Amino acid sequence: MTNEKNIAELNELLKGLYMGIHSYDHYLKHCQNPIIKQTLQKIQQEHKESAARLSERIQNLNGTPVTDEGVMGSIINFMSRFTSPKIDEEIVEEAIRMEKKYAIHEAGKATKGDINDEHKKLVDDILETNQKQVETLQQLLERIKEGKT
Repeated sequence: MTNEKNIAELNELLKGLYMGIHSYDHYLKHCQNPIIKQTLQKIQQEHKESAARLSERIQNLNGTPVTDEGVMGSIINFMSRFTSPKIDEEIVEEAIRMEKKYAIHEAGKATKGDINDEHKKLVDDILETNQKQVETLQQLLERIKEGKT
């Protein structure tokens, strides 16, 4: 696969990470429980670290990394300002849905292409981190429902 194709696929994943980072901004703005907020902040920070790693890889390929979620992501992000939940339990439920729908889906899609092993390892690392984040959010949701947060 050409560098241009690798760069394009990695940039698509990077757009998804930026969309996630901005979604967490909305969640954190409305989250009331400090334990939940701390968990959401940790996940957002992990997304930022993944985005930095992807940006660096794209630059090492002599590409230009995207700096935001793109036009479609911006539209979705704008709409989410009006539809994002305001209750902690609903925030965690939506974060789980979004992680599964976008983060894991996009990372998985990027690994299906004909990318080289070095890029595949990076994408696999990001995918593994995202799967752990979903597990963390699901455990948090269980504690919320049990009244233990």
